Amino acid sequence: MEMSASVTGLPNLFQTFLCASDDEGDNEKSAAEKSAIPPEDKTTSEQEAVVDGTGTSTQAAQIEGDKTVHASPFREVIGTGGSTSTPDVDDGVEEVPNPKRKRKMSSSPEGVLTVMERNFDAGNFIDSQLIPGTEEYFHESSLAGQARWMYRTLLRGAVIARKAEFELSGMESLRRRLESSGKANNELKSEVETLREQLTQLNEKLDAAEKKATAAEKKTATAEKKLKDSDATVSRLVEREMTLESQVGAAQKRVAEMEKEKQAVEAELATWKAKYKDVVKQGKGAILATEEALKAQVKVIAPEFDTSAIGVLKVIQDGKVVDVPKK
Repeated sequence: MEMSASVTGLPNLFQTFLCASDDEGDNEKSAAEKSAIPPEDKTTSEQEAVVDGTGTSTQAAQIEGDKTVHASPFREVIGTGGSTSTPDVDDGVEEVPNPKRKRKMSSSPEGVLTVMERNFDAGNFIDSQLIPGTEEYFHESSLAGQARWMYRTLLRGAVIARKAEFELSGMESLRRRLESSGKANNELKSEVETLREQLTQLNEKLDAAEKKATAAEKKTATAEKKLKDSDATVSRLVEREMTLESQVGAAQKRVAEMEKEKQAVEAELATWKAKYKDVVKQGKGAILATEEALKAQVKVIAPEFDTSAIGVLKVIQDGKVVDVPKK
């Protein structure tokens, strides 16, 4: 996937820090003259080399098919407060079109390669994104000056890194303290939640105990009321028992008297029974004597008449003489 300069924001960065002004005026003039060369003339020209006072090659162009790779040195711009860099882009300068090359797929979320990727192709990125459009600023420049500029820049970066490390170490300490405080806070929250749960359980148990105590108090009150009622009932029963005992005593006396009366009545009844037997016996004898007397009289009047059917203890029923029915 292609990584455009508009995505990385590198043109402005290099226009700011890869300087376009120098103490040597002829270098600026040479760079401006070379920047006016059309791109097609650059790609078809032979390989050229600019050698500085030390004899080092400062430019190389390599042609591979239809793709052109440019390599240019950097130059230093020294200002009042140290090395600075300012853009010096001429209106007539044309940027070299970025050659398209195949790149490895990125594992970043949007598929864009970043410098933190392990498979980031730094050389390809420099050739395709950094050098095109910027090499014209560095033609005829001093390699030694650019080396000094890079050296100072690296020193400044080291100072910034050291200061950032110091500040970030403090931030790291604060971050760790914050994490520790967060963990302690989370632990306290968990303890508070546990205590709240325990408090809820204790409140539930307390409510249950209060309900049981209330029920026990009600049962106790009911039992006391029943006890009072039982005491009253016992008192009434005791009084009733005493009354009954007195009544039983009177009844026993009455029974004794009645037994005596009964014995007297029984003795009198035995006497009357004996008398009744005698009376019955005498009555039967008188009745039989009367019956025999009547039969004798009938025999005198009518000797042929059968008197066996006649009796005092017989009655006439349906025109016949029958015995008196027993009850």
